Amino acid sequence: MPEKKPIPAFLLFGLFVGMPGCDWTAHPLSGPVAVEVHGKASAMPFLLRGERDLCWERLTRRFPRVPANWSITNGRQTGAHAHHGTSILSCKFLTDSTVALAGGGCIPGCDSTIRVWDLKERSERMVCHGHVCGVYELAVDPRTGFLASASEDYSVFLWNLEKRDVIFLVGEDGPIVKGHVAFAASAPRLAVGEIEAHETVNSVLVIDLDKGKEVFREKLKPDDGVCALAISGDGTKLIYGTAVWDLRGDAVLHRRDLVHLREDWRKIFQETYFCQLLFRAAEQQLVASVMLLGYDGGSAVYLIDAASGIVEHTYSAKDHLAIALSPTENLVVCTHDGGQVDLLRLPTFQLEKRLAKDERARRGLCSVAFSPDGKTVVVGDSDGRLTVFAR
Repeated sequence: MPEKKPIPAFLLFGLFVGMPGCDWTAHPLSGPVAVEVHGKASAMPFLLRGERDLCWERLTRRFPRVPANWSITNGRQTGAHAHHGTSILSCKFLTDSTVALAGGGCIPGCDSTIRVWDLKERSERMVCHGHVCGVYELAVDPRTGFLASASEDYSVFLWNLEKRDVIFLVGEDGPIVKGHVAFAASAPRLAVGEIEAHETVNSVLVIDLDKGKEVFREKLKPDDGVCALAISGDGTKLIYGTAVWDLRGDAVLHRRDLVHLREDWRKIFQETYFCQLLFRAAEQQLVASVMLLGYDGGSAVYLIDAASGIVEHTYSAKDHLAIALSPTENLVVCTHDGGQVDLLRLPTFQLEKRLAKDERARRGLCSVAFSPDGKTVVVGDSDGRLTVFAR
């Protein structure tokens, strides 16, 4: 492996970001240290082992940095229910029985690791160390199985769990919190959304992993951040919501043509904040989880026509909703704060089945995911627990 080059001075503070007791708001800190190093590894095509290895090898040549003090270690916990050391803001299936958990977000001193659990064996498979602040979102590349993580520490990492390797992908553009990541399903593109800029403005950007460079970046208005995003399977369309980060005012939903680099449309949603955006129905529709910020408040799930931005159906609720789409049926699973988990039939959001309801529960249900075979649903909560529902 090549010798490590000196660490840029402006990145040194990142070593201390995740320590308990640090002043989070008054002193914005830079992200984790990136160093000029990388052994063998790289880019992206299909799912055969040799092709994945070739992809990773090309990727590491194009993105030759790694986080400082990173490691992927064996998990130590067996015979236990899957859990994490902080609120599970994101849970993503890697296979039908293995799931990656991360979270914490802006909580000072939280557990910033990514933990991979085998649900069948009830064992922790591995723990990924590298982020020095909490993680907001994980994304899995359907073509390669590579895992992306967006963190409060201003960075996006790309993990190859099979080879136990990592790439420092984004994070040296200043103190800007990365809150969202999404892969195109069949193209080598990754979309990144920024949520809080301390010295400049937030952006939404798309990276072409084969070319090793950004192919799109839009700087947002001052005080605006990306609140949710989705990229089409072929990587040619990007839909994202923008809003003021402290939940004031209106949200704007944008659709961008990434081939001609033009805006197809934008729609204003009054007193709304988008939490999630998911493509469905051959990408003709979007399913969106939103918070309603008006006098009555509440939350909703919208079914939106992707060509026009028009809302076709609405499911209303009183509290925060995390959502996930079934990969095998026209179903969306919605979690409600307080322990309620519902399966809804699309497109009309008719209740198919109530998986759980606990009126006494006080914990928030922060994230939800379907397994690739559509037979298992997992729900991550604010106490770091993962609940599994299996057919």
